[in-house]
Amino acid sequence: MTVAQRLWLKTREVMGGRHVNAGRPQKQKKSLHQHYLVALDSSPIMLTSRERDTLKLIMKGLTVPQAASELGISSRTAEYYVRSLRYKFKASSKKVLLSIASEHKVLDQL
Repeated sequence: MTVAQRLWLKTREVMGGRHVNAGRPQKQKKSLHQHYLVALDSSPIMLTSRERDTLKLIMKGLTVPQAASELGISSRTAEYYVRSLRYKFKASSKKVLLSIASEHKVLDQL
């Protein structure tokens, strides 16, 4: 075993098995999306900016491909955002999602 390996093992032992970063400063992870809080009854829901934009457009009556074109993203990506919204709102379909969002006046909160 080399001196460097022994030193590394001793450092791990002293640190209690935690990862040793060799004194380098940790980089802060940057969030790629700003998050928006939407209140549904007593449970708040966090939406990314893209989910928010997609929801706004489909609530205004645009289809998913039209919303995708408006946002400059692919239809598949827009479908992903709708699927994510359905999961967050616990909606079984896009129609139910829009119903829940309308009932709770989500558009006014965005």
